[in-house]
Amino acid sequence: MCAKKEILGDERMGIVFIAVGLIGVALLVYLFYVLFRGDEL
Repeated sequence: MCAKKEILGDERMGIVFIAVGLIGVALLVYLFYVLFRGDEL
């Protein structure tokens, strides 16, 4: 039982980590896009 709980916890943390990473990358791309577009204008 203990091992199962730990595995589920690790999987959940992994999913959260990936989600946060994707959101972070998306925000960085959006910021760079806005900055470059602002420089052009």
